Amino acid sequence: MPTFLQTNLSFFVVLSAGVIAALISWYMYRRTVPPINRRMAIFLGVLRGLYISAIIVFLFKPEMTLVWRLTDRMNITILVDRSASMGISDGNIKRIDQANMISSRIRELAGEKADIHNIAFDTDTFSIVHAGLDSLNSGTDISRALQLIERSKPTPDAVILVTDGNYSVGKNPLHRGTNSRIPIYAIGVGDTTEPVDVLVTDIQTPKIAYQNKEMAIQANLMTTGIDSVQVELELRHDGKTIGKRDLMISRSNQEYATSFAIIPRNPGRKIYELYVTPLSGERNLQNNRALVQVRILKERLGVALLTARADNDYKFLKLLLQENKYLKVFPVIDIGRRIGPRLVADSIDVVIWNQIPSVSEISALSSGLDLTGYPTLLLISERLDGQKMTFLQKYISVTTVNYLGRNFRTQVSPTEAGSKFAVINVLENREANQRFWQAAPPVDYMFGEISAPGGMNVLLETVSPLDRGERGLPVLLTGRSGGRRNALLLGAGFWRWHFMLAENSQFNNTWKRILHNLTRWMASSREAKNVQLTIQGEESKTGEKVHLMTDVYDGAFEPVDSAIVRFQVSGPDGSFEIPASNISDGKYQGEFVPASEGKYILKSVAWLSDQFLGSDSLNLQVLPVSQEFIYTRQNADLLTRLSTESGGEYFSAERADSILAKLDLTPGITKKTTTYKLWDRLSVLLLIFIMLSVEWFIRRRRGLA
Repeated sequence: MPTFLQTNLSFFVVLSAGVIAALISWYMYRRTVPPINRRMAIFLGVLRGLYISAIIVFLFKPEMTLVWRLTDRMNITILVDRSASMGISDGNIKRIDQANMISSRIRELAGEKADIHNIAFDTDTFSIVHAGLDSLNSGTDISRALQLIERSKPTPDAVILVTDGNYSVGKNPLHRGTNSRIPIYAIGVGDTTEPVDVLVTDIQTPKIAYQNKEMAIQANLMTTGIDSVQVELELRHDGKTIGKRDLMISRSNQEYATSFAIIPRNPGRKIYELYVTPLSGERNLQNNRALVQVRILKERLGVALLTARADNDYKFLKLLLQENKYLKVFPVIDIGRRIGPRLVADSIDVVIWNQIPSVSEISALSSGLDLTGYPTLLLISERLDGQKMTFLQKYISVTTVNYLGRNFRTQVSPTEAGSKFAVINVLENREANQRFWQAAPPVDYMFGEISAPGGMNVLLETVSPLDRGERGLPVLLTGRSGGRRNALLLGAGFWRWHFMLAENSQFNNTWKRILHNLTRWMASSREAKNVQLTIQGEESKTGEKVHLMTDVYDGAFEPVDSAIVRFQVSGPDGSFEIPASNISDGKYQGEFVPASEGKYILKSVAWLSDQFLGSDSLNLQVLPVSQEFIYTRQNADLLTRLSTESGGEYFSAERADSILAKLDLTPGITKKTTTYKLWDRLSVLLLIFIMLSVEWFIRRRRGLA
């Protein structure tokens, strides 16, 4: 209710308007023709008096002002850290439990004197109803939490930050780049003395290694709270110890390096664990282990090199492939008589055809072994009849290949797509790759027209148009068939790229590297699908955002932007769905933050209206976040600076009850005034019109003059 009302009109104006309106009404209704009863005369007189007095008052533009007296309580936000390090026990109590008690105690002491909002944070920030929190296996982003609070509406009068002060994600909160005047009162939880601890600060290994080839796993360790100690390390795989060693650490807070040399025997994704035996008196055991994931590739890829005749291109191809110790080449010459090794399915990873064989040659070679099921590179420099075109289209979806009947010499250059394809750009930078293609000798080209539908990638093309218009013709094409990668190389004389540049120290091995890369790329084929899910990397850390991306195509493999896409996640935290947002060109994105370590199965599913387009899935290995446990003691220095620089104060957990004494919780009294222009309000004018209309209607019905 308003406590005060005032107007801009004097009492004399209001009184005069009322007297004038009353006299006019009395005069009009003192006697009527025909006569009406007294009650009706009074009613009509009051109506006329009201609207006449209102019209007179409106000539003076009346305004009405209402005044409210409001009690303004202090707005306080309590920020509670619930990151992984808050799960550490200092003595007999966890830090998160201590933070919960502090938060509840502040709310109890403040009572009705302040409006208090509890906010929890780790890598994300969210509101909570009460302070009964558990710690999560996630990082700490103090800077982001403070920035969100400082930008929130309404802005709090003070922030109480309950944390151990150890940030592992984001910026240093002292340098968060805001000019906020909100005082921060930090309450530090956790032991301020350095605990006895041994921790793995870092572990490194190549992301890709080869079967039966030695690889190194390197790690850095350090201790806190203890000097001159010998620690025991174990390297584990699949629950088995595969290596042991001792490491002498002379000084605390100083990193010491160690390494293990291992030889992986089987291909696939491998997870290795480095474990450090706990020290006497060590309480925090979560940083005594670290995991690393490595993708082990086959030591040697089996390459079936097939040809009907041993021409120069075949001899050159065989020479370059056999120089690579990671390739095992099975050369087969004169396919009809199978001069060469007998092909075994398990030994083949890639098939390379030098020219397309005839039907009889394929039949003689196969003997029950279907070579169409392997990633294939085809080299073609001769006329294609109907049977050979049918064979070609099993691998590459070309519809027209016209043979000119004569050879042209032409240089070759990458297309726009080819310039972004790492397999054929093997030199140190873009400029060096461009110089190679400019320096590469011409090849023999004998095709006048080549047509390929969408979905094919033209990576190399002729530089000269060969009298066929402005556009170059394809030289290297890649595509998918039956879930495998295939490539088509058109022309002859590619051996010149190697031998004629042998004296050039920069380019002498470039073509060999491109050929080896192309073979390895085809062998790592992934099934072509209408829905293709990708993630950044094959592993992540708890508390880190995982960005999901999926490409959606229709039956003709055209991008779809109007699909309904959902990301499904199954892992140690349970199963849940993530909505996907469309970017463009059939691409959809989403993200989530894994809270626990372990294996996650990621799946994307897409529909177009009620039509199911498809799905795709990937595995993600989430490793424990180690940054949270590198420095585990309370960072009292940072919290003190953060508080004093903002105009607040630092409190230890033992002094938390005294924090409210620093805050003025006396409610403030504020006045709120609202002014209404009565003469400019449609509702008042409408009321006057209604009173006038009612009077006119009644007079009309009673036949009054």
